[in-house]
Amino acid sequence: MKVVGVFLVSLVLLLLAVVAASSQFHPIGAPAVDIDRGQQVFQGNCAGCHSIVEGQGGGLGPGLAGIAGVAGSRVEGMEAEVFILQSILYPDAYRMQGSQGAMPAAIGASLTDAELRDLVGYLMNLDGQLDSAMISALTIKRPARVESAEVALNWPELQQGFELFYNELGCSSCHEILDFPSSSLIAPSLEHASVLDEDYIRQSIREPSVVISPTYRQVTLTTLEGESFTGREWMQDEDTIEIITGIPVDPVRQEFLKKNLKSISASDISTMPPYQLSERDEDLLVGFLKFLGGD
Repeated sequence: MKVVGVFLVSLVLLLLAVVAASSQFHPIGAPAVDIDRGQQVFQGNCAGCHSIVEGQGGGLGPGLAGIAGVAGSRVEGMEAEVFILQSILYPDAYRMQGSQGAMPAAIGASLTDAELRDLVGYLMNLDGQLDSAMISALTIKRPARVESAEVALNWPELQQGFELFYNELGCSSCHEILDFPSSSLIAPSLEHASVLDEDYIRQSIREPSVVISPTYRQVTLTTLEGESFTGREWMQDEDTIEIITGIPVDPVRQEFLKKNLKSISASDISTMPPYQLSERDEDLLVGFLKFLGGD
């Protein structure tokens, strides 16, 4: 019996040691950090503006390759995880020189606490610097909710905005209002239009080429043999680039090895035409988009 008792005590002590050791990586009772879900959050909310490919700029926002190292050195005494979280919740606080400032201050409001932690974890893990305990312990203090729309529409006006979007201007032929990213092969989904700054929406209507989302930019690839292919960039890594050609009639995904390409050039002209609307129609369209993308 003594042997059994000693064995049980040893087993309990071993289990306690394992639990204690594992708690260094993920404290007991702390929220788990799901990297796969963090990647989904990134693709759904960030990939349209930020690239994670080494040497590739983001377009609307800065490239995030090497973000863990950069974030850890931006503000003295601030951990990288804290800097990344704060930059999501308060994008104006540490905006880099030259940034176009298109990221809305309310973007963090659309993410849950768990999604924010998972997103931070995913970004830190890109550089192999994931610290689940640190991320689980992050204090999430959200900004005051940004009140939308200087333009407030009544019901008849919303119907007029609907007519402009779906019928008169045909915006819905390119922009979809769905709950997943890149739902249209032509233009971004406007599901979260409510969090966008009104000035940015108006500029996008009048001068769409001023700021082009990199994932919807047209690129032309020229092979070493001199053959050219033009389409929307779909994905890219260090060795390959994949584009979608034939949009919208006959879309085809084509992958190319970069070593077989002579050049990769991105167009600075948006596929969306500029719209010069009357002040009233622009107000109706902007107000409708802000309402449509609201909670």
